Amino acid sequence: FGSIEVLSKQAIGSYKDKAETCKGLPWQRWGEDMWMQKCMESLQIPAVGMFDHVSDNTCPLGGYASCGEAKVVFHPKKDAGQWWECWKQSDKAAVKK
Repeated sequence: FGSIEVLSKQAIGSYKDKAETCKGLPWQRWGEDMWMQKCMESLQIPAVGMFDHVSDNTCPLGGYASCGEAKVVFHPKKDAGQWWECWKQSDKAAVKK
């Protein structure tokens, strides 16, 4: 859980078929990312970590990268202007690769 979650078509299909399993989880103190992680675990859908595509200084596995590196996610960028400036820098880096 963290800055981005991507679910496969099969994972969404499993959720659709077994939603009641996830609705019964003790979600009240969780964010949506933790809830989805626990839901997928309860449906026995394995997680795939792609931490090298993420710059997230709040997650030890993601590590922090400058906006000038080609990454899929830069987190946390709470301000729209800050996010936009970071995106423009990372877009230039992606074109160079």
